Amino acid sequence: AKGHLWARIEPSGQVRVGLDDFARKALGPLTSVTLPQAGKEVRQGDPLFTAERGGERLTFMSPVSGKVASVNGLLGTDPSPIHKSPYDKGWVLRLEPADLAAEIPGLRIGKPVVDWYQEEITRLREAAPNQEKLSGETLQKLFF
Repeated sequence: AKGHLWARIEPSGQVRVGLDDFARKALGPLTSVTLPQAGKEVRQGDPLFTAERGGERLTFMSPVSGKVASVNGLLGTDPSPIHKSPYDKGWVLRLEPADLAAEIPGLRIGKPVVDWYQEEITRLREAAPNQEKLSGETLQKLFF
C-alpha cells in the first residue's frame, strides 16, 4: 500500500502502526491526529487516520486489512509523541489483521525499504528544491 507508515507485527499477532521517519520529517510538528474508533474495519489502502498540520489535513492509508484493535489515546490531546518517540510512545494504532499472510508480500521489507525511502527523498527535493514548506494538499498528492 502506498504511504508512509511503519507496521510492526506484535507477539499477539496484532500490527502496530505509526508514521515513518519520512512522513514525520516532511510534515514537521503536527497539531492534531484524528484516530478511528476501535472496532472499525478497514481494507489495505483504505483511509485509516488523519493528521493535521496547522489547518492542513493529511490522510494516511491502512497498510493491512483488518479491524482497529486499539488507538494511542495519548495522541488525542497531544500529537508530539509521534515526533519525540515514534516507535515507542508515538505509535498511532493497532490493527487485528484479517489476512496478514496474503498481504505481507505487498509490503516493503528490508533493503527495498531503503531504496524506496531514497527515491522518496529525491522526489521531495525535486518538489521543494529550496526546502520551502509544501502545502498539505501537495504532500498528500505526492507521497500519501
